[in-house]
Amino acid sequence: MKRTHLPLNGLRVLDAAARHLSFTRAADELAVTPAAVGQQIRALEDTLGVVLFRRTTRGLELTPEAEAGLAPLRDGFLQFEEAVRAMQGSYRMIAADGETFDADIPRFPLHAPAVTP
Repeated sequence: MKRTHLPLNGLRVLDAAARHLSFTRAADELAVTPAAVGQQIRALEDTLGVVLFRRTTRGLELTPEAEAGLAPLRDGFLQFEEAVRAMQGSYRMIAADGETFDADIPRFPLHAPAVTP
């Protein structure tokens, strides 16, 4: 199965802009300019073929298409974080009550030490 190139930077910008409902505040969080956020959003909209934000006199509003994708997108980012932690030897654990915490898992050497009789 052929894998699709995912626009990860654009998706990260979408997440920040959606949380803040502001390109300016998203830009502050991401340490880029508001124009860069706008460019990333436009490029993502072109790639996806949908409009993600409505620009109104009161600010930004998410479109139904953007809202439909946000929860799975955020779940995906959490899975990326868990994958990175797994590679680093740390896992994010989720307790039965929904609370999350990091658990350090000891690293094992890549090669077992030689055992001598």
